[in-house]
Amino acid sequence: MIVPRKPERFDEVADLIEQFRFKVIRRSRANRPSPIDPPVPPVILGDTMGELRKFYSLADVVFVGRSLVDLGPRQHGSDMIEPAALAKPVIIGPFTGNFDHAMRMLKQADGILEVVDGESLGQAVRVLISTPAEAREMGRRGQEVVKREQGATRKHVEVILRQLNHRVAK
Repeated sequence: MIVPRKPERFDEVADLIEQFRFKVIRRSRANRPSPIDPPVPPVILGDTMGELRKFYSLADVVFVGRSLVDLGPRQHGSDMIEPAALAKPVIIGPFTGNFDHAMRMLKQADGILEVVDGESLGQAVRVLISTPAEAREMGRRGQEVVKREQGATRKHVEVILRQLNHRVAK
């Protein structure tokens, strides 16, 4: 499955998939694979909005995009927490500045795999698919990190309320 972040890229990505001679099944359309399975499975294009969690739940391995190339400090990575919360083995590139804390915690727990380029991404996918028990264990470790780190909103509210109470008491 490939799920572009922006709707304006859906047609472009569908064309790219076809250029690489893969059959495309678009989530938004009712096209189904033919009864005779082709030798190579089709690529499912997630060309709908609000369904990323569904796609993650179906995946054996998740690569979280916007992280292999430096797109500038405001675009360093996409959220790896959601697939990790689903206990999926997650692969990410080196540009994850928007998620420093999450990355630090996931790396410390060996709950995420960081790659540096397209070649190492391919190698990582092959390893995780060929070692499903290890991939599941990595996913489990990532999920444990997410569970352990939950509650940030509550913690922030408590800090803010303590500060407000302190100021009111003065």
